[in-house]
Amino acid sequence: MKIPLKSVLFWLLLMPIITTAASGKDKQTQSSIQSPRLNRLTKEIQTAGQPALNTFLEEVQKQGTPLVEPIPGDETHVWVTFLWFAKEPVRNVVVFSGLTNNAYTRAVLPDIEMARLGGTDIWFKTFRVRKDARFTYQLSVNDSLTPEEDEPDDRARRSKLRSDPLNPHHPEDALEKVPSAGAESLVELPGAPPQPWIRRSGNPAGKLKTQEFRSEILKNERNVTIYSPPGYNPNGRPYPLLVVFDGEAYTDSIPTPTILDNLIAARKIPPVVAVFINNAEENQPYLRTLELSCNSSFTRFLVGELLPWVRQRYQVTRNPANTAVGGASRGGLAAACAALDHPEIFGNVFSQSGFFVYKDKNWFRRVGHDVAPDDASQEEKAWEEYGNVIAQFVEKPTRAIRFYLEAGIFENTYHPSVLIANRHLKDVLSAKGYKIQYQEFAGHHNTVNFRGSLATALMFVFADSPLEKGP
Repeated sequence: MKIPLKSVLFWLLLMPIITTAASGKDKQTQSSIQSPRLNRLTKEIQTAGQPALNTFLEEVQKQGTPLVEPIPGDETHVWVTFLWFAKEPVRNVVVFSGLTNNAYTRAVLPDIEMARLGGTDIWFKTFRVRKDARFTYQLSVNDSLTPEEDEPDDRARRSKLRSDPLNPHHPEDALEKVPSAGAESLVELPGAPPQPWIRRSGNPAGKLKTQEFRSEILKNERNVTIYSPPGYNPNGRPYPLLVVFDGEAYTDSIPTPTILDNLIAARKIPPVVAVFINNAEENQPYLRTLELSCNSSFTRFLVGELLPWVRQRYQVTRNPANTAVGGASRGGLAAACAALDHPEIFGNVFSQSGFFVYKDKNWFRRVGHDVAPDDASQEEKAWEEYGNVIAQFVEKPTRAIRFYLEAGIFENTYHPSVLIANRHLKDVLSAKGYKIQYQEFAGHHNTVNFRGSLATALMFVFADSPLEKGP
């Protein structure tokens, strides 16, 4: 059940805040507090006591959290301060946020733990953040403080995270959906790029049709959703074709059908047919990692089974210049590999924070035994076909492929870094003479960022689509 923010804060105003009930050490002194408002509050408490805290809580009720404050002399950053008001004894509070790409590694953990404000039950953590940032976060109260490297069950750990009761904003708001219990809280700073294409605007809507698809190559089943644009004519000119991995995400938290409707209505792209490929229904997340890591069997399924099936049912192009493939994270990696192997089919790639890193064998150490019961054998099987896609682009002749690449500046807390890998691939593609568009955003590895920039990616990959003749 979602508790109204007003009710939570009304209860807080009734409780005594100046107390020593909360346990834990005060980790920051007044001189080290970066938030101007908290600095002022500490002085007001000394002179006015509880009324000063009541006034502060009333302010928070009106404006919500986190606090966002200017930094004198710094035009590109602001102070962002997260708050927690303890209602019972608290040992610690930890901020799991996009600012650290949701990492809680040994190197990161000390920097995301909140401090207690003097003798009050207010806990806080302040970050210096770019003004154009957009990110999500959750809070962990009485956290185990176990570093990520030593955590035996990462999914169970993250399932206990909670949203910020003082922040009314969630990623679901723009999609007109009700956030679930414990949903991520959303921060969009004043300079964050607008996301106008993700909202329904009354434009004509394309049609979606979902079917189960059995692959004999992969020996598994998955759902495939086809988007046909408004006014689709099965007897007209071949339509440009868009192929997207992680179809579950790209038809939900990334509302691609709505984005396509809006871009087509605005004549930013031509009408296209889109194929959203869901992940296999069983053995996840292991199987997704295996299939989307430059897996030759998955590519054979794509070009040998799925695309022929689509072309039998829809009037779509066979021209690689009018065909785009893409996705996020490992989906971006799989798209680049598919185009590299089959440039005669895919002439355009979009990759959102593509996982162009080297072998990360630590991944399976964080997977539960119900998914990968035989860690050693599954790990080797998953990586035997992975390869290093950046090296492949160096070694192979330049193909007629255009690339849209992007990565978030906060995607730099793991080694190897997704951000550095994308910069590396961008340099390699430029040196090889590929046509590319590359951009970085002030955000993290999350659909709340991908959904906004997807329109830019689609406008790039379909910008020069040649007009084809009808049958």
